[in-house]
Amino acid sequence: MQQSYRKRKNVIIRDLTDEDRAAIEVVITDTGFRQASKAIMRAVHSFARSSLVIRDQAIKIKKLEAEKHMLLQNARIIVEAYKRLESLLITNSENEKQNNRI
Repeated sequence: MQQSYRKRKNVIIRDLTDEDRAAIEVVITDTGFRQASKAIMRAVHSFARSSLVIRDQAIKIKKLEAEKHMLLQNARIIVEAYKRLESLLITNSENEKQNNRI
């Protein structure tokens, strides 16, 4: 998303389409403001807050995915170590049985 660092004092929207006017009516109804400009600004602020929340959640998701990858890798290492230990214990148990026979 490209950010503009220019300070805006006014915004003028010309040549609204029927779809634009319908959207403005929805915003006026949802926000409760009778003035279109105030209703639109309320919607803009809400959108900005939502965008920030989404961005923060995306960052958290990436961190959680990285943590999940690390945990899965550690789980694989633990399973492999368990298999090796089990193999050693079985081998030692068989060796003890053979030594007891002798």
